[in-house]
Amino acid sequence: LRSASGRRQGIESLQRAIAADSSFAAAYAGLVWLYHNEAGSSPRNHREWFDRAEQAARKAVALDETLADGHSALAWSHFMLGDLTAAEAEFTRAIALDPAVHRGYEGLAGVYMLTRRPAEQLAAVREAVGEEKGPGSAPQTAEWLVAREWITPWQAKMLLAGKTAFFLGKYKLLAMLGQGG
Repeated sequence: LRSASGRRQGIESLQRAIAADSSFAAAYAGLVWLYHNEAGSSPRNHREWFDRAEQAARKAVALDETLADGHSALAWSHFMLGDLTAAEAEFTRAIALDPAVHRGYEGLAGVYMLTRRPAEQLAAVREAVGEEKGPGSAPQTAEWLVAREWITPWQAKMLLAGKTAFFLGKYKLLAMLGQGG
């Protein structure tokens, strides 16, 4: 569903499912992911797609308050629109409903990163990977995070060196800016 035609086909399929059963909350939640992907592919009208995603997510939650995927979808909509407080609340709710919810811990870790809470970010990542199946050592965890593009290789190197300041004013550092002088 990464191609334009794949996204259109996915959107059309979910819209047909909703037309057949307007109370199908999971279909609304599914639309959110496609709308977010469409926003990333449509820079000129990305806000329109984000708004559609938020409306679909709100509908999913309104139809089924117990649907973890609906709360995760709503959380990602808040995240994309910059409302990190609301995103955190929805990610937390989604995870409480189903700890294996799609992209729940990833989103919560992202909120913690953007709100400069590295200890909570690391805890969320550890919950996501689980003790028995996840990496055990700090280097393995850093490698796991880099592989999933949650952090950059430079950020991993800094974390392993005990440094957690990845912001310069309002700017998030992804790599070393320079050295010497």
